[in-house]
Amino acid sequence: MEMNEVFKSILEADRAPIVVCDLDHTIIYMNPSAIRRYEKWGGISLVGKSIMECHNEESRANIIKVTEWFKESKDNDQVFTSYNPKENKDVYMVALRNDNGELIAYYEKHEYRNRETMEPYDMKKFFESDYARCEYVEEDNAVFHIWKKEAHYADYRNPVIASLEMLKKHEGSILIVDARNGFEDVPEDVDWGFQWFLPELKQTGCEVWGFILPEVSDIDGEIDLWTKEIEKNFTVIRAESYDEIVKKAKEL
Repeated sequence: MEMNEVFKSILEADRAPIVVCDLDHTIIYMNPSAIRRYEKWGGISLVGKSIMECHNEESRANIIKVTEWFKESKDNDQVFTSYNPKENKDVYMVALRNDNGELIAYYEKHEYRNRETMEPYDMKKFFESDYARCEYVEEDNAVFHIWKKEAHYADYRNPVIASLEMLKKHEGSILIVDARNGFEDVPEDVDWGFQWFLPELKQTGCEVWGFILPEVSDIDGEIDLWTKEIEKNFTVIRAESYDEIVKKAKEL
């Protein structure tokens, strides 16, 4: 087995975006997560272009400063660059060196602070917390997301990310959200949903989003807000039962 193939597969499987640049600051590799994350800026077409084109003047100066620091010593290998509060993650620049310790490239590393919500060695097809349950229904090729009660911040985002991961694994699957126990999202979660989750969802190949709701709901205003944004890229089906949404989705 070729070790280069093994190392590449490690990068490809990482859920965090990885962007590698050479010493001329040309992007030479993006893993699938990075391609999805930076899709609206060009995605895979960014490979071969300068990372400097993606940053403002201050950021460009910092990149140059860090790479020069990497060159000063073999021990200079990692620099913290920023914290992203919306995604609760730290971002670093990391030096890549050859066997002689010579700097050959660098990459951007993302470290998420959220606690893993899966149970150890859990290989079930569902996620469950006090706030939500997410399950892949094989016979319908659907990810069924059920809200149990009001959730915000990590309690909201972790189940949503779990559903996203299921959609990634099952090509052409649809998302069905049982919102009968729904609630109004805090502004930070709305921003996170619009700016991060929906672009990620689009990259899964999912085309249908179903809402299970009664004909009249206390959260119709919230649903209308989400529906307006979701309909830019997905077909939205609203119905009073799971089976009704599946039926309508098959008729599309």
